Amino acid sequence: MQFNILLKETIAKLNQDKGWKVPIPAGETGYYDVTVDTTNNEFIPWKSIQNEFTFNSRMSFDEIVVPTEDSTKYLEISSTLLKSHNHILKCGGTGTGKSLNCDSLIAMFPASRYTAVTIAFSAQTGVMSIHQSLGPKLKRRKAGILGPDNNKKGIVLVDDINMPKKEK
Repeated sequence: MQFNILLKETIAKLNQDKGWKVPIPAGETGYYDVTVDTTNNEFIPWKSIQNEFTFNSRMSFDEIVVPTEDSTKYLEISSTLLKSHNHILKCGGTGTGKSLNCDSLIAMFPASRYTAVTIAFSAQTGVMSIHQSLGPKLKRRKAGILGPDNNKKGIVLVDDINMPKKEK
């Protein structure tokens, strides 16, 4: 909460001193609880852009994704970061939805414009297994340089980073 209070006070002062018109979340609402609606230049709750859940009885249990305020927040922030060519590291305990959120994120990017590769690192991961995972999805651009097909961007998801064993 300290960050929210400091940010609200700083923006209020800049609005007053510099004539800015930056909106400030009302009351106890913090900056982590809202997103920016650029159309109306205001903060809106993440829940207002959250997708509705529709149950599909033909889906298997592990395919069902119930959108939450947090999953919406992480998906939107991650999407914005990826579109701006930034790297992302998601941390959290087992079963918190990191992999599921990343799978949903990759699904947002059309395969016609992006090549996505998923790799899991473990204590047994070696250079050859990484090469075998990347090889079929990437093309040789120059000697020692691999990349996605021309006119495509690459997304590499390293799911579960555990220390690989040291190469000999």
